[in-house]
Amino acid sequence: VAPRARESRRLVPPLVPASSAPCAAMAAAQLIAKALGLSLVLGAPGAAASEEVCSATSGSCRDSVLLQVGKIDAVSSRPSACPNLRDVERRCSKDGCTVLADKMQGRSCAEYCSSAGYTCVAAWEEVRENCKVKFRLSCEESGIQTSDLLCQCAPPGSASTPALAEPGPGHGDPVELSTFFWNVHWECSMAARGASRSCKRHIGRRFAELAKESKAQIVASVELSDTSSQPASLEHFGLTGWTQVNGPCASGDGGDAAALAFAPDWVVQQSGGGCLRHDWDTRAFAVARVAPPRPVEGCASLCVVAIHAPHSSITRG
Repeated sequence: VAPRARESRRLVPPLVPASSAPCAAMAAAQLIAKALGLSLVLGAPGAAASEEVCSATSGSCRDSVLLQVGKIDAVSSRPSACPNLRDVERRCSKDGCTVLADKMQGRSCAEYCSSAGYTCVAAWEEVRENCKVKFRLSCEESGIQTSDLLCQCAPPGSASTPALAEPGPGHGDPVELSTFFWNVHWECSMAARGASRSCKRHIGRRFAELAKESKAQIVASVELSDTSSQPASLEHFGLTGWTQVNGPCASGDGGDAAALAFAPDWVVQQSGGGCLRHDWDTRAFAVARVAPPRPVEGCASLCVVAIHAPHSSITRG
C-alpha cells in the first residue's frame, strides 16, 4: 500500500477495491473528491504516493491501487525543520518553525522555543487563533491576556528572518496611546465650602504639567471645577489647543464635575456628559466620540468615557 499522504487529515474508506481499479473509476473518484473539496491520493504497492498510477495516454492502470481521500492542511506537510515544538495549534510556515503556540499565558516565545532546544527569531500576537499577525512582540514578551502567540523558532546556528508579514498602519498594528487621569478632590477645587482658589490654581497647572510629561493624548479630570458642577478649563491651565468635553452634574445644592480633553490632533465628533445617579450619591461622567490621528485596528473613530464612580450602583447615564 502506498504511503499515506502526511497532509491528509480526515480519511474515508477506499473508494475502489485495492485490486484492479480501472482508470474510469479513478476519474470518477477524482471528480467526487474535487466536488467535496478534498484531496485524492493514488498509490500502488512499492510506489511513492506521488508516482503516476494511471497513464493518460495508454489508459492502462497498475494492479492493486489504493485511493485515499482527505482534507489538506493550508501549509504543506514537508518535514519540519523544528520537529520538537510542542503545544502547536497551527503551523504557519513551510519549514514548520513558525507556529501558533498554545499555553502561552505568562510565557514568552523565547521560553517556548528554548524549551524545545531552539532560539526565538520573532514573535507576534495573532488576530483570531490563526496565522495572521495582529502586532509584533519581542521574543521576551509573554502572553498576559492570551493563551496563544505566534512564535518563530530556529535551530541553533541557523540564520533566519521574520517569516510573517506584518500589517501596515491602520490594519491591526499597535497604536501607542498614553492617557492621564486625576481626581484632585474638592479641597483643591471649588466644589465645596472650604476649597482654596490658590490650591486650585496650583493643582490645575500641575495637572497640565503631568499630562505633558506623560505625553498623554487623552486626559480626564474629576472635581477640578469652577463651581460644584462646572469643570474648570484645562486649556486655561496650559493644555493649549486641546479640545475639552465637560460632564457637569448638578444635583440640588451640590453636584459633581468630570471632564475629558483630547490632544490637538484629535477630532471630537460627538460629546456629552451628566450624572450617574438620581440621589445624593450621584457622580459625574463625560463621554465623547472622537477621531484619532490614525485608525486604531481599522477603527476610524473611538468612544471614550471618563467616570467618577459613585459609592453605590450606577442608575443613570
